[in-house]
Amino acid sequence: MEIGYDALRKVLLQERHYATLASLEEAFFDQYAGFVKAQEARLKDSFSLEGAREFENTVKAIDSLKETRMQKILFKALRDLQNNSVNSEGLAREEKELYRTLVKILMDYSRGARLTVVEAQEARPEPPTVAVRILNDVKEFIGADALQYGPFSAGQTIQLKKDVAMFLVRKKAAAQV
Repeated sequence: MEIGYDALRKVLLQERHYATLASLEEAFFDQYAGFVKAQEARLKDSFSLEGAREFENTVKAIDSLKETRMQKILFKALRDLQNNSVNSEGLAREEKELYRTLVKILMDYSRGARLTVVEAQEARPEPPTVAVRILNDVKEFIGADALQYGPFSAGQTIQLKKDVAMFLVRKKAAAQV
């Protein structure tokens, strides 16, 4: 793998222009950490404005690359979890750890959210029901709970949620049994 500011810029531009993550070697950031240390050592030995500018630009490019890839890794973890295809290939070593951690957090959250919904549904008592005898034919209708009821035939006896049953009784379409 080529290491240098120009190679780093190519990777950064690729990350900015494409939605998918560019494939990096596992030691990518380790190698660039060594590159930055070498630049810094050269500056200490013989300072030059051009060298200082390249050093500063390299550090900024690495930071920008990390931020861009961090966002993409977050979305990748979410997308991969939804598609049941968890895969950390093409990520640098540090990124693999981030990816695995994100997948675990998202899985835990997903399980917890599902459990919370199930627990809430189980904890919610069923509304009381009332038996009514239908006096007149009733066409399909939507109750206050946004559920569809009917059609019902005259003479039919049914169990309905109390509010729906009382609605039919008030409309004289049913009588409480």
